[in-house]
Amino acid sequence: MATVELKQIKKTYGKDTHVVHGIDLEIKDQEFLVLVGPSGCGKSTTLRMIAGLEDITGGDLLIDGKVVNHATPNEREIAMVFQNYALYPHMTVYENMAFGLKLQKLPKEEVEKRVTNAAEVLGLTTYLKRKPKELSGGQRQRVAMGRAIAKDAKVFLFDEPLSNLDAKLRNEMRTEIKRRHLHDKRTTIYVTHDQVEAMTLADRLVIMRGGHIEQVGTPMEVFSRPSNKFVASFIGSPAMNFFNIDVEKSGGEFFFKDHSGNMKFKAPQHVKEFIGNRQHLIMGLRPSDIFIAHDNDNIPEEWKFDATIEIVEPLGKNALISMSIGSELFIGEIMGMNLPEVGSQVKVSFNLVHLSLFDCETEKSILV
Repeated sequence: MATVELKQIKKTYGKDTHVVHGIDLEIKDQEFLVLVGPSGCGKSTTLRMIAGLEDITGGDLLIDGKVVNHATPNEREIAMVFQNYALYPHMTVYENMAFGLKLQKLPKEEVEKRVTNAAEVLGLTTYLKRKPKELSGGQRQRVAMGRAIAKDAKVFLFDEPLSNLDAKLRNEMRTEIKRRHLHDKRTTIYVTHDQVEAMTLADRLVIMRGGHIEQVGTPMEVFSRPSNKFVASFIGSPAMNFFNIDVEKSGGEFFFKDHSGNMKFKAPQHVKEFIGNRQHLIMGLRPSDIFIAHDNDNIPEEWKFDATIEIVEPLGKNALISMSIGSELFIGEIMGMNLPEVGSQVKVSFNLVHLSLFDCETEKSILV
């Protein structure tokens, strides 16, 4: 097992193309850390620098406390699983899984033992004599994982390994990767742009944008207390709703009002100390904290607002409802099968316990 530490790691192509801007990050022994962010944010480049597949422009990379900037991938004792499987088409499954071990000049008996054990773990025993073209996408990805497991590396690196699979296979392989980590406890660094993968797999998340780290934390820390509007919009499915809010102070209380004047409500007690002298804020609410209010609900009328149903998206046991209040458009998530009709008028209310508030200029959270 191993720790991995990035100290002011930078990556530049040529003189002017800066891809990673001096990031600091420590991955703990046995941790499953996920780098997540939109395309072009620098997450895969960071992973490839850890793997030794990209040169490091600046800073230091340490594995188990040892600087490995110029070490070969083999010397770093890492194993990497790629998006495109990277299998040799002319080799059998067994030969693909054994190839790296043979390069290490391990005894034949040791190679056979490791490959056999990895195949049993991943349910590949009956496929060892097949070529990659004879396998499904999920089976090919298992072979790629088996090759990494057989290598017995200190650190596992995954670069968007599930993006080429269909939804069902992605779910199955995601479960398999999590199960293997819980069993083996290998230090694992995983790259994805899929925030559902990130949330379900990670011990900790690293959200990246433009070659910078925006936030590091457990999935629930990042979900419930995003550091800025970008993180709030990226983590969570469906995405967080944002409202442009004017702040009014009266009688020692703060009131929030939308620009169209159709909503006005008292700010909850737990956020009052953070508002300061701000007159404008961005309020964030998850769809699960927006609900349709009914006459028999124990909700005061001042907490109910007139809304128009714009779009209804049934998902089975729940539904996503796009609504509008004046110029504000937002999505609520409701449970049950009794769905409102498009164009109908409803009363909506908010659960403000979990709201987020962001500064209008910096877009940073004022609650963190």
